[in-house]
Amino acid sequence: RGSGHAAEVMGDDEGVEDDPEAAHYMLSNYREAMLEHLLIGELMRKSWPIPLEVYKPQVGAVGVDLLLVRNGVTRAVQLKTSKIGARTSSVNVHTSLWNRPRPCVIWTLFDADTLELKEFLWLGEPGQPLPPMDELEMARHVKANAQGYKAYRPALRVVPKRYFKRLTSVEELLTQLFGDAK
Repeated sequence: RGSGHAAEVMGDDEGVEDDPEAAHYMLSNYREAMLEHLLIGELMRKSWPIPLEVYKPQVGAVGVDLLLVRNGVTRAVQLKTSKIGARTSSVNVHTSLWNRPRPCVIWTLFDADTLELKEFLWLGEPGQPLPPMDELEMARHVKANAQGYKAYRPALRVVPKRYFKRLTSVEELLTQLFGDAK
């Protein structure tokens, strides 16, 4: 996140107006940050009048994108996004999340044309552990080395979509995060 894509912000975005699909990969960091802000804003709005505290780590090296706190309950959150209709069947989750109190993964599905948040895939029932790590595959690098080998990434596990619960609203997501506290 946030590194290696200075050209996206500096104006090297030729072709994105002519090819809306190109914007999804040429401006991917911008899009991810915007979707994160939209999600946080919606969660805060739906939490009102109960304050939702949002903490973002300075460096995203250990799989926690956000800490959300409401009514004294803290959730360690890893965020994922996919376009509605994407063929993505799994996401990579950082192993450090398993050691956090009340860990969860929020996989946001968004409309590729309007960038509206549409649905959420949820992993992390309150009081329940994440799926056992030994049941999950170790992730591999996307790109192969010079010999064609895709090395393992020991700090990441591949979590298939079947482990996630589908939610259709921010209200449902807030309830999964913190229970019925309104």
